[in-house]
Amino acid sequence: MRIAPLASILALVLWSGCSTSVGTDDDDGSQIADPLADDYDECAAKDWYGDGQCDLGCVDPDPDCISAECDDSCSDWCDASWAGEALPALPDGCTPELCDCGEAPVECPDVCGNQCFGEPLPDEIPPDCPSFTCDCAEATADPDASGLTPAAASEPCMAPSPDASMKAELDSKDSAGAFLAAASSASGKRTIPIVFHVIRKGKNGAGDVTRSRLVRQVKVMNRAYARTPFKFKLSKITRTSNGTWFGGMGQSSATEKKAKSSLHRGGMGTLNVYSVKLSGGLLGWSTFPWDHEGNQDGIIFHYGTIPGGSVTGYEHGDTLVHETGHWVGLWHTFQGGCNGGDTVADTPAESSPSFYCQPTDSCPGKKGKDPIHNYMDYGDNACMNTFTAGQRARMGRWTKWYRSGSGSAEAPGGGGCGDGVCSGDETDSSCAADCGCAAVSCGGVTPFGCYCDADCAATGDCCADADICR
Repeated sequence: MRIAPLASILALVLWSGCSTSVGTDDDDGSQIADPLADDYDECAAKDWYGDGQCDLGCVDPDPDCISAECDDSCSDWCDASWAGEALPALPDGCTPELCDCGEAPVECPDVCGNQCFGEPLPDEIPPDCPSFTCDCAEATADPDASGLTPAAASEPCMAPSPDASMKAELDSKDSAGAFLAAASSASGKRTIPIVFHVIRKGKNGAGDVTRSRLVRQVKVMNRAYARTPFKFKLSKITRTSNGTWFGGMGQSSATEKKAKSSLHRGGMGTLNVYSVKLSGGLLGWSTFPWDHEGNQDGIIFHYGTIPGGSVTGYEHGDTLVHETGHWVGLWHTFQGGCNGGDTVADTPAESSPSFYCQPTDSCPGKKGKDPIHNYMDYGDNACMNTFTAGQRARMGRWTKWYRSGSGSAEAPGGGGCGDGVCSGDETDSSCAADCGCAAVSCGGVTPFGCYCDADCAATGDCCADADICR
């Protein structure tokens, strides 16, 4: 979970156009400054043009890593293309091929808008759209007037931190040979479908984010994750007019549970994100891949952090980049302070979150300066531009193990129940052949995205060093 500072922060570096990696060697073998070296200068390590500033762009530009200007223009271009409208001009060097629009996302009708505000339904409703009975008293409520707005956050990070035994278990698994072998078996980029749930205050009210801005948000995601194992695709958009859900959302609240239960689509391999209004400087929270949350899996975040939003310092889209980092298995860089750690070897120790883009060494007894430009710290968007090589590897392992590749053309399997792969929409009860306890063994069967029930651990079918049944 992320909290915005109470005052606006002066940005000391340019807003990043794409993610860059740091480490002794990058994916292509080129030498990159070591972030744990005593003389490491994080900004200088990203000064590709020698002008003394952290720059847009990558060491070796990736097809997914195009300029922010092009990405912004592409968002409007794709939206117009899908709508069959006149196409806007693209800046020099920006082409429709670079825009990579693909198919238009499925757009679902507003259930609450229809039931509570008289909004008509389309003649044809796309398959797998939410269908539920909306509580019109909730939907028409004004959260500001009724006092439904949650209290301000009481601490810098309210995301649940693991207790010592849980963290030890996760750290042990992360270094186990069977886990590493299974989780490293895939190659190529994996496409993760995003279902974007736009929750708004009343019909066409506050929070009603346009499709073009949602496309811009996904473009920001793909720039940030350009050198990771993932690419994101805007797969589906739902819109829900519900004042209580929009302005009264609290972490682990009955409101959160009800909204997610009604709207969630897909399985563990589908990223469900819910845009709402949060208060007290709170920007969002996420579930972790090992939480096995079912239809409670996903990310809640402030709609004002979507590109073009209203949250000063956080209006370029990096809040969702940060929260998605948790969704794919990353801790905060400051997890546990100087004597803790995020279980990633190349992120320097940090005593507490950094809200400022000021080079700092808060753990002088440890190697490296504070990773103030890392997406998993708390800096504003002007400061954030980095996932380390170790973070990229960790997110790849945890996501391959716990979040199946359902919806990805590059994922193995995809042949439905009985194909030997536990897909994102299959569970141990719906497809025991692929996801059930008998399918999990020490013989190499990989339980990607497997949901295990309470009886699994008792049967002894689960491999000790996998231990995915909780």
